[in-house]
Amino acid sequence: MVKVNEKPEEKSPNHQDFGPQSSFSNDGSFVVLEESSVEGMTAQLPNSYLPPSLTFDGLPSVGNSTLGPSNTNGQGACYMSTSMTTDLNPEEIQNKLHELLVENVELKDTLNQNNMAMRQQFHTLVKWQEEVLKVHQNHKEKFAETRDLIHKLRNENEELKKCIAEMKSESSTFSIALEQQLKSENADLKTKILELNQKMSRMVPNGVPTKKEQELIGLLEQVNHQLETAERSRRQLGGDVERLTAQRTRLEHDVDTLKSKLATVQQNKTEPITRVEQLGLSEKQSFVMVESDLQLPSDSLSIIEVQHAQEVAKLKSDLDEQQALVASLIQQLKDRDTKMVSVANSSEAKTPPSYSSEDQTLRQNFKELEKKYYRLQSDYETVQQELASLRDDQQSKDRHNAAYNQVQARGFTEKIDSMTAQVVAKEETLKQKTKEIAQLTEKLKDLAVENEAISILKAQEFFGRLL
Repeated sequence: MVKVNEKPEEKSPNHQDFGPQSSFSNDGSFVVLEESSVEGMTAQLPNSYLPPSLTFDGLPSVGNSTLGPSNTNGQGACYMSTSMTTDLNPEEIQNKLHELLVENVELKDTLNQNNMAMRQQFHTLVKWQEEVLKVHQNHKEKFAETRDLIHKLRNENEELKKCIAEMKSESSTFSIALEQQLKSENADLKTKILELNQKMSRMVPNGVPTKKEQELIGLLEQVNHQLETAERSRRQLGGDVERLTAQRTRLEHDVDTLKSKLATVQQNKTEPITRVEQLGLSEKQSFVMVESDLQLPSDSLSIIEVQHAQEVAKLKSDLDEQQALVASLIQQLKDRDTKMVSVANSSEAKTPPSYSSEDQTLRQNFKELEKKYYRLQSDYETVQQELASLRDDQQSKDRHNAAYNQVQARGFTEKIDSMTAQVVAKEETLKQKTKEIAQLTEKLKDLAVENEAISILKAQEFFGRLL
């Protein structure tokens, strides 16, 4: 019976350790203790069944040692019951207290483990949030790069448009100047031919023309035919220039189309994947159209070159014939002069030779026609040289434009490929992050279920102990 009084002194429990109240330990763990069964049992037994040492009057030391803190708090001394069951001994009470302490330690360990798990999940969530922010910042940087690329492409398109406008103005001014020059030369030649026809009509108003006059008339007809041929070639060149101008206009329209597509891509930059694909398709289609349009001028230029070659060959043959005709006329005049000189030398009067007015007129007309012929030939050669230079300039410009467009197309293709690769990489990164988010969400759900189950078990245990 002395052990009953000594055990509480070693543990030094107060009235809160055996009460029905819930309390927290020093480290914050939650402990639930049942009401002491000793007090309930002693309340039903009379004092005669207990030994004198377990009564209230016989335990002054227990009241002073174990219930001292309650007296200091102003709540009064804790009185023990006047009766106590004989079924429970101090060892069982000690075992009961030990089991409660062990259970308290287990609950404390469980709570610490749950706290550690929640702390780890919180750190994982913070890391995931940081990674999401990094990915978002990376996307912002990529969008900025895409916007800079779009601005660069727009500037390049504007420069290309300016180059096309300059080429168009240069070609139009050159073609207009050449056309005006050809028209003025043709007008001068026509006026000179009319003057020659008027002179010949005045010289021979009536009568049958001589053989030389017929030859001169034929020569004039040939010259007129050459002039008509030159006029037709000039008109054909004008048509070719108009066709090339129309092709340049179509190229300019294609450039405007590309510009509008780029503007559309910039407006819808929130959807980079689909817009980049559309941009790639439009760029490739436009490049195909530009290449086809560039092939058309080369084909037309080849046709024009063949036609010019045929016309030049024909004009050369006509010039050869006319040169032969002029040479024969000159030879005839020389023979006639030699005959007249011989006749004048053999005459008895030995008078100086006299030429008839008709011969002098023919000589003068022939010289004038010869001068006109040589002038026409020089003008024809000049026109031919100008046409050749114009064709060479046009071919060099076409080659330069083709090379420039190929370089631009290659650059656009490389940029589109790089942007497509970046988009694919972003898609893969987003898929991986989505998987990680789904896994973390599942883990959070599992932890929530576990925490809910633990709270339910704690509540059940608490109510079970109260009952």
